[in-house]
Amino acid sequence: MHHLNSALDALRGVLPTLPDDARLTKIETLRFAHNYIWALTETRRVKANDRERHRMHTLNAALDALRGVLPTFPDDTKLTKIETLRFAHNYIWALAETLRLADQRLPRPPPRRAHGPPSPGSDAGSWRSASPAASDDLAYGAADTLLPFRGLQSPGHGPGPGQGPACCGQHR
Repeated sequence: MHHLNSALDALRGVLPTLPDDARLTKIETLRFAHNYIWALTETRRVKANDRERHRMHTLNAALDALRGVLPTFPDDTKLTKIETLRFAHNYIWALAETLRLADQRLPRPPPRRAHGPPSPGSDAGSWRSASPAASDDLAYGAADTLLPFRGLQSPGHGPGPGQGPACCGQHR
C-alpha cells in the first residue's frame, strides 16, 4: 500500500495541477493519469504520422521530378520507386560512359615546342614531324569512330605492342 501511495504522489506531481477543491480519489487519479498518458501518446503518434506523411510527400515529389528528367518510354508507364532509382542509376552510368568514350576520342594536343607557333609567312608543314610513327600515334582512323568501345578494336588499330597500322604493312 505504501508503494501505491508513493506512486500516486509522484503522479500528482507530474500531472497538471487541479484546484484544491477538486481532490481526486486514488481511482480517479489513476484514471486521470491513464487518460493523460494516453493523450500524450496519441499526440506523439499524430505528430509522428504527420512527419512520416510529410517525408513521403517529399520523397514522392523528388521521385516525380527524377522521372521528369529521365528519358520516357513509348507507352509512358509510370515507373515504380525502385524502377525509377535503378533506371536513373543506369542512365547516369551510361551518360558517364559516353563522356568517357568521347574524352578518349578527342585528339591529343601536339607536344609543346620551346619556340612559339609558326609565323604567318613560314611553312606550317615544316613544324610537323617527318616521322611516320609520330603521325600514327596522334591519328584516329575511321574505324575508331565506328567502334566506340575499347574492347572492340578493328584489325591494325589495337593497342598491342608491335601492331602498326594495317595499311602500311608494318609488322614486327
